[in-house]
Amino acid sequence: MKKTVWILVMIPVVIMFAACSSSRGAGNSAVSRGLIFADTVAWDGEYDVIVVGFGGAGATAAIHAARAGAKVLLTEKAPEGQEGGNTRYCGQTVAAVVNREDALAYYAAMSGDRETSEAVVNTFVNGLLTIIDTVKKDFGAEQIYEFKDGVNWVSPEYPEFPGSKSIHTFRITPGGSDGALWRLIRKNVTDLSDKIDIWYEAPGKSLIQDPFSKTILGVRIEKQGKPVNIRAINGVILATGGFENNPDMRQDYLGLPRAAVLGTLYNTGDGLKMAMEAGADLWHMNVYEGAIGYGGGTSLVVPDNVQGIFFMLAGPNDNKSHLLVNGNGDRFLDETYFPRHGHIYINDTWHNPVFPEKMYMIFDQGQKNAFDTAGTIPERYRSRIIQAASLDALAQGLKLPNLAQTVNIFNGYARSGNDQAFHRAAASMAPLSGTAYYALELMPDMLNTQGGPRRNEKAEVLNTEGNPIPHLYSAGELGGFASHMYQGGSNVAECIIFGKIAGINAAVPKNTVPLPLPGRANSNILYTLGSAADTKTGQSYTTGANEYIGEGTGMGGIVTIKVTMNGNRIASIEILNHNETPGISDGALVTLPGTIVEANSADVDGVSGATLTSNALKNAVKDALSKVK
Repeated sequence: MKKTVWILVMIPVVIMFAACSSSRGAGNSAVSRGLIFADTVAWDGEYDVIVVGFGGAGATAAIHAARAGAKVLLTEKAPEGQEGGNTRYCGQTVAAVVNREDALAYYAAMSGDRETSEAVVNTFVNGLLTIIDTVKKDFGAEQIYEFKDGVNWVSPEYPEFPGSKSIHTFRITPGGSDGALWRLIRKNVTDLSDKIDIWYEAPGKSLIQDPFSKTILGVRIEKQGKPVNIRAINGVILATGGFENNPDMRQDYLGLPRAAVLGTLYNTGDGLKMAMEAGADLWHMNVYEGAIGYGGGTSLVVPDNVQGIFFMLAGPNDNKSHLLVNGNGDRFLDETYFPRHGHIYINDTWHNPVFPEKMYMIFDQGQKNAFDTAGTIPERYRSRIIQAASLDALAQGLKLPNLAQTVNIFNGYARSGNDQAFHRAAASMAPLSGTAYYALELMPDMLNTQGGPRRNEKAEVLNTEGNPIPHLYSAGELGGFASHMYQGGSNVAECIIFGKIAGINAAVPKNTVPLPLPGRANSNILYTLGSAADTKTGQSYTTGANEYIGEGTGMGGIVTIKVTMNGNRIASIEILNHNETPGISDGALVTLPGTIVEANSADVDGVSGATLTSNALKNAVKDALSKVK
């Protein structure tokens, strides 16, 4: 008897939840269907498409979803002005190709013996063929500056590979690392404010997934410190970037417990966690990109949650008396090898270096003089340089037992012009000498990770069986297609190409899951398009006698200042508002106003390492001065 009761109870439950697979039209009344999982969720808001992550990929996806007619929520972890992901900080270089077959051969060679998705690579290459027109038409770029045949060091980055002559790159301004492309993409988002709501400081926490059909129904978002459940009628796009700022993930997947991140500080693997909880398969989890700095990509030592300080040699003033050692005082690579996005040539292919847990650059007085002349080491970090009167004293102080012997061997290589250990070029070496020796601790730098949820050519996220997770898409560095080596400009191109695909596909109306019934689970739909966007529309400032407001554009947007005049002289400059990057812009924001006041002119030198912020401040002052009568 008990067995019969259990059967009668369970059958209706299965049938009611099985209605998840019915059409929307057939499922919108209580008469035509039973209770579905979506009815059990207390929804706080509803959009057609939710995009998690406001970087290059997320912005592109939101733009195309909105242009396809969707009501879009774009939610971002960072505060307003700090959004942009790595697209904001990168060199603004975009990869492009001129011949399809060449490009396919080139990207196949970069994969080495790793298996890749032929369909994904084909889609990417097809996008590269037209990406210049895409940037012009989709974002309104007015100028294109192309780099071919090695004019730019990444054009191509692997010239020895088949098809390399068809690989080139471009920017929308002549110079790089100026945030120009990011600002243009961002403007396209804000120009669609009637179709896209933006939430800042609102990280996605988890996906809301039907447990039976596995369809993604929405996103649980932390808004103003409280969780809200937002329904996505047609699709969710994960574009949260990688996991380079997550120490646990770095250690587990890359073997790097320490790394100085040079880009955004908000890529902490949030999208990776969300995708894994939804059953996503993963790929390329051991792949990351470094920079081109000393020793294969190094930074001055910084704590977590502080951007790295990209470390390069002094250039023409370099006297060549330097070497890099590990915690025993031994050399472990050619310090001057020019890496390819952090990759150096090891064992017949290109790999990221295996860095020791501790490493120091050792140099003499001549090299220090070169650093001082070139301004290689920022003022605030010069106190970290360790000085000793002899190599033995330096070795003892740092507990580097083999240091003196290592330097003696290096000096011999330098004199003979033959580095028998690592084949460093003779022209790059000079013996260390003098009565003072120095050490500076360094750490590995990192631009971005490539790993994340596996995607297909439609930007759909795949589960562990290789099937799409319904209504879930991804774009950008969260699951990038690079499986081994990396061609410069490919990540930005991937953001644009797959961001567009994800946005268009997510916006397509779906009929596989009915809408929740009104009133179920005490839903209170507060958040819909136009009801709760966070973007500031501007701010007014009051001025007194002889006070003038000026604006300039920095990396994070508008920098607003107030200039007070005393006759024909600048009496003071007050910074009223900015969204510049902490740690990078601080020097300019603190010191430059005083420099301008002292010179009584905005035509002063900027602060090294904060060029964009310096220019924004100077232009803001000029704007204010133009209003003086």
